[in-house]
Amino acid sequence: MRWATETDRNNCCIIAAHFAFCASATATAFLGLRVSTLNTVFLQRCGFCSLFTLACLTGEASLHAEEAQLGTIETHASSPQTLNRPGYQFFSRTDIERRFANLSEFLSQVNGIQVQQLSGLGNPALISIRGATAQQTKVLINGIESTDAQNGGYDLNQLPISQIESIEISQDGSSNGYADRAIGGTINIITRKTKSNSQLGIQAGSYGTYRASLSQQAARNINIQLEHEQSNNNYLYPVASPAFDSQNRNNKEALNNAGFSRQSVQVNSGSEELTARLRLSQQKKNIPDYYRNHPDNNAYLSERNAVLELNGEQSLSSMQQQWRIGHSQRFENFRNTLGLIGLSQNDNRYRYEKNYLSASNIKTWAQWQHRVDLNFSEETYRSDYRLDNDSKRCLTPQGNCDAFSFQRSTNIGSQLNWNSKSQQQQAYIDIYRQNTSDISRQRYAIADGSTQSDAFIGAAIGYLWYSDHSDWSLTWKRAARIPTLYERYGNHGLFLSNPDLQQEISNTLTLNNLWRITEKTQISASVFYRDLDNAIVPVYDARGIGRYENTSQATLTGVEWNAAYCADYWFGTLSGSHYDSLTTSEIRSFDEKKLPGTYHTSLKASTGFNISKHHIESSVEYSDDLYIDRSNLIEGEARALINLSYRYQATDHEAGLRMINISNNRFLDFTNRPTTGREWLIFLNTRF
Repeated sequence: MRWATETDRNNCCIIAAHFAFCASATATAFLGLRVSTLNTVFLQRCGFCSLFTLACLTGEASLHAEEAQLGTIETHASSPQTLNRPGYQFFSRTDIERRFANLSEFLSQVNGIQVQQLSGLGNPALISIRGATAQQTKVLINGIESTDAQNGGYDLNQLPISQIESIEISQDGSSNGYADRAIGGTINIITRKTKSNSQLGIQAGSYGTYRASLSQQAARNINIQLEHEQSNNNYLYPVASPAFDSQNRNNKEALNNAGFSRQSVQVNSGSEELTARLRLSQQKKNIPDYYRNHPDNNAYLSERNAVLELNGEQSLSSMQQQWRIGHSQRFENFRNTLGLIGLSQNDNRYRYEKNYLSASNIKTWAQWQHRVDLNFSEETYRSDYRLDNDSKRCLTPQGNCDAFSFQRSTNIGSQLNWNSKSQQQQAYIDIYRQNTSDISRQRYAIADGSTQSDAFIGAAIGYLWYSDHSDWSLTWKRAARIPTLYERYGNHGLFLSNPDLQQEISNTLTLNNLWRITEKTQISASVFYRDLDNAIVPVYDARGIGRYENTSQATLTGVEWNAAYCADYWFGTLSGSHYDSLTTSEIRSFDEKKLPGTYHTSLKASTGFNISKHHIESSVEYSDDLYIDRSNLIEGEARALINLSYRYQATDHEAGLRMINISNNRFLDFTNRPTTGREWLIFLNTRF
């Protein structure tokens, strides 16, 4: 066969390579081919060579980049129509770091997102999108799912804002560069790049809160980011039965043993085509005695984290490829040597490890774009209860049991996008298959333990239409949530296992609309309906022994809206989310109830003025209709917040003051405990 031109030959090679990638990825996922051996060997070697790799990438990768002159793969569109629209939003680093102290504070301002955070710095901050639970919401770090298989969820405040480059939020199954395959929605956090300006940030605030961050360009292609934060968290709390004055119930006292501290370092190195990221962090969170506030309480939870990641990007004509391989570790230690909280003394160790591999290939021709992606991960969990004499043999049901858990997950997907020649219409379809296999056993048992496998085929279909004054989109998404290892296998003690626990499956239909009334005014609205099967809930018997079961189905109907006006010196926004939910269950106490853990009504407003170098912003939030439990016996309090901030902005310097909850409203949080109340923070940032 003769080639008409050299271009024809190149195009054929590109197409052949694209479909070869598709075929190999498909075989891996559907035929169950083993890829873990190569992955494991590579990661073991990387563990010893991480610092050497970071240094070597500086010279070698940049040399290859200059020789090849390959383009960069953009993971988000630049068109205003797709950059920010109902169902998808993109935020740059400048949108975040100048206005917010941490990630949870920023996300709580986004309509349709609720942050479930306990009071005080260092406590977990979980996220809910469009009424979904934290386990039904995915948080990605550079496109890799960050939730652990053992417990699910992700603490938003683990990653400091100073180490974030951008954030993408997808709620309806569509995205610009990755697929949203979660029941509620997906948040993709992109970390800082190698080429970043040097920056120093200092903050000080109420309750002994201090933060300091430094981003420094150490060499041509090496960037180092350092972060330290701490807080005493000694806010006034109504103690139910004070340790030395038990009759003075609900007396407000400064919390003892509530402090928190964290240090982290992140190193990025490489070129546009090949980069490496190393992140190390350690933290310690003291755990207060909320019931008695005993001054001798010394309980704490310490944590050490390490992440090593290699990323590659190549672009050739109309084909783009990305890959990512990494290893993460987390060590936790819960110590309660005096036994002043809980039922006994504790010295518990927990270890989490994860190996992951991600690859994608994008082929573009004419008005079409085809994407295929493969995600593979292996996770292990080990527990060690050092003060429990029976933890190794596990003969006492009331005691703790040393456990080992393992999960392997493979996800293969294919997405096809079409754009009209006029760029006024867009359609997409995303189909993927997820296979998961796991095992759990007593850590020192001879038996193989319990095993379980899950398979799920999900999909998303969408049609988008753009005009000069309005955008419309209609999407459908089918997604699932695999049970966590704890939900399926319990703790080998009073919380029993349920190997037959099934995955939650949802179908969501969404209609989005955006009206551009004038150049400075726009209104958007989203209406969605979700049905959920096999809802996973904890069920307890009369002895107090429990396990997770699939007990109910649920429906959720929601309306979210936003109105915004932006002039040269003033802006204003008004938004709201309104949900109506209903659960049906064979268990009478769960039947015909509202979904717990989410505010069914939420209203937010913000305004700001820009006068020369002075910036003033204020925001108001009111949320209500919260239920703490599935039986709806405990109703949460309404959440009302008024925040105010001032910022002086020069070319390379800024300073200001933030006031959180200036009305000092002490409402109850998601755990039904009083919140911190009024907080303040002064900050200074400089770039050099």
